[in-house]
Amino acid sequence: MNITPKQAEDVIVKFVENGCKIPLCLVGGRGVGKTMAPYNAVNRLQKKYPDKRIGMIVIRPALDTAEDIAGWPRPDADNDTVRYLQCDWAKETHKYDTVVLVIDEVNRAQNETLQALFEVLSDRTLRRKPLNPETYIVCTMNPDNGNYQVTTLDPAFERRMIRLAVEPDVDSWIEWAESNNVTRGIIDFINNNRKFLSVKEEYVIDAKPNPDCYRIVDMLLRHNVLTDDTKTAILTGVLGREATTAMLKFINTGETTIQVSTYMANPEKYKTVVCGYRNDKMAKFCDEVVDYMNELLTDKYTKEAQCADVVTTGKLCLLLPLETATALLSRVVDNPRWMETLGKSGEVALMDAIGVRLTPKK
Repeated sequence: MNITPKQAEDVIVKFVENGCKIPLCLVGGRGVGKTMAPYNAVNRLQKKYPDKRIGMIVIRPALDTAEDIAGWPRPDADNDTVRYLQCDWAKETHKYDTVVLVIDEVNRAQNETLQALFEVLSDRTLRRKPLNPETYIVCTMNPDNGNYQVTTLDPAFERRMIRLAVEPDVDSWIEWAESNNVTRGIIDFINNNRKFLSVKEEYVIDAKPNPDCYRIVDMLLRHNVLTDDTKTAILTGVLGREATTAMLKFINTGETTIQVSTYMANPEKYKTVVCGYRNDKMAKFCDEVVDYMNELLTDKYTKEAQCADVVTTGKLCLLLPLETATALLSRVVDNPRWMETLGKSGEVALMDAIGVRLTPKK
């Protein structure tokens, strides 16, 4: 999901106001408003909180060496050590109560410079010297889609930022243009020829879930920065599209998903949850039961384990609606190993228990 420059601006304001210090990275094509978003956000914050010293510092690492970022070495002969001169912008962060640090076009930096920035993103320090603790980091970059001369960022670097795909929106642009006294004829032209505002570029935020992602999601929830219009984009920048879709669906439905192996280990604890599934979710659970049992009834597992889970599956069928139980058992007993495990008397007893007699395929 993409967001407009105005939404990006809103996200930055929300993060600063709620104290959420996870670095953001605005990704978009040329001229879409990536860099203007933090400018506008800081301007809004300055007007809203006139008694606070709120500032913005912009650095462009494409022009810097690693030493420019991390500091130049200075030998200290008296102590037999090397000290590092702190760069001016790092010192400048301490002039403000709150500061937004914009790392503009971050993926145009050389690899050595990126390594120096790694410490800034992770710890808000440079050579272990802290920046202002109230520093909020916003990176901007063009997408690595073959259209730009950029450096490919490695996954560990990208993981330290929430990447947001920024795409221009005509209505937001007109609002900006009117507030900045853009010539009326230009505004009217774009309003009547909307396709000429920009050319859409193809790129995706290819975030991948990992264990630490959920620490970041927890921080987002605790700082209450996920609004209805931006939460999908923000979570996609952390977890990727597939995991975000699954998580939002889970949160919206409020349903707990139980793994079949978990159910088999403690059916009494989870039977109420499973029996409360909607039709589509129940069908999916039954599919998983079939897969689980077919895997279980192989030579890799002991007969004792097989029999225990066969009995648990039978008891589950007693709890399900008759039609669902019949469909489940019809599929399960297609596996001839079921009959070997249950024995004929066990099979008959199981089928009689739910009032249905099924004949396995021969």
